[in-house]
Amino acid sequence: MNPKSPSKKREKKPDYRERIWSVRYSARENEELEKLAESAGFNSTSTYIRNASLKRLFSRTDAKTIRQLMLLGNNLNQLTRRAHNEGLQELEERIFCVLDELSVAVKQIGHTDDRKKNSEA
Repeated sequence: MNPKSPSKKREKKPDYRERIWSVRYSARENEELEKLAESAGFNSTSTYIRNASLKRLFSRTDAKTIRQLMLLGNNLNQLTRRAHNEGLQELEERIFCVLDELSVAVKQIGHTDDRKKNSEA
């Protein structure tokens, strides 16, 4: 027989979740939360609720704007590659158009953040 080894206590991770909150939802509310979690891209409703309660979520508008920024950034990257291969003169106008669109999108995000900050105050 093997003697039992002394048990070692595991160190808790800094973000270890040891607190439990119990909240009741109606069937309709639960269904709505599940839909919101899914539409926000969360696999878990509890993760969605945790992030929402700690104000870590983007609104759908923010998500759309961020998606738009990513697409515009990708377009700009493609134009930059073409500019290196074909010369900047032909692409200059298109590059400036994409930069203008990026600027507008960034300003939209800034205004959204300002509204959130003002509503929290």
